[in-house]
Amino acid sequence: MSSAQVGFDTVNPERLVTSAGGIGLGRCALNRAIDYASDREVFDQPTGSHQAVQHPIADAWSKLEATDQAVQTHGGKGFLRKHGVVEMWKGSRLARVAPGSTEMMLNDIAEHTLDLPRSY
Repeated sequence: MSSAQVGFDTVNPERLVTSAGGIGLGRCALNRAIDYASDREVFDQPTGSHQAVQHPIADAWSKLEATDQAVQTHGGKGFLRKHGVVEMWKGSRLARVAPGSTEMMLNDIAEHTLDLPRSY
């Protein structure tokens, strides 16, 4: 067995554990958002009863599942740069949060461009 193969065999389980951890963290965060949207009430209704809250959560769930499937399809090789699965996920995720959350951007547009009352 070559030293490269020994190295790959040693690192591969670490990659799998790391990817599983990342997906698990994503699911945990999403579950907390779902719980909060179900429990937090505004105007005598849970915030999760509104499409503006439901749709992004549903979208996040579907994207998390798709990310998981991309990793599953590639197996440990999904973390190799030549496949670009992790890099695509990180890049697309960063682009969604770096300037501010989508919800906060929509709040800003509604308040400052559309002159609607502040919603938070």
